[in-house]
Amino acid sequence: PWLTFENVDARLIGANLDVDHRWAELHASYHSGENRARGGPLAEVQPLRGSGTVKGPFGPWTPWVKCTAAAEQNRVDAALGETPTPAWHRWDLGVRYARRVQLAADLENVTNELYSQHLSYMRDPFASGMRVWEPGRTFRLSLGATY
Repeated sequence: PWLTFENVDARLIGANLDVDHRWAELHASYHSGENRARGGPLAEVQPLRGSGTVKGPFGPWTPWVKCTAAAEQNRVDAALGETPTPAWHRWDLGVRYARRVQLAADLENVTNELYSQHLSYMRDPFASGMRVWEPGRTFRLSLGATY
């Protein structure tokens, strides 16, 4: 159940920003890692990432629009076969109804962007060297109830 690493002299620094408000949310993270033993980038460090959501409260209805993005990641460990990952962004939107019954309709990746997360293909079980592309446009409808 434990995964450990030996002989990795590394420096990792990062920051997260999370702001939640009634009408908006902002989430961002940045991390940078250095493999001090070999003098290069630390493997598997995500690029600058963030998302912003705007919500509109209209009684029991809450429509929302969200943009999620990641910067290009050029800091890769070539010794491990890592390759740069291009920048990407996607738009999601939806609406929620909440009373005794909750109803939600979400449309993710509205523009059907083709993108992959950084290094989503490098480690087991995806060590084949093929990128794992994220899903295209996805529609979700959910229904719930409060008792």
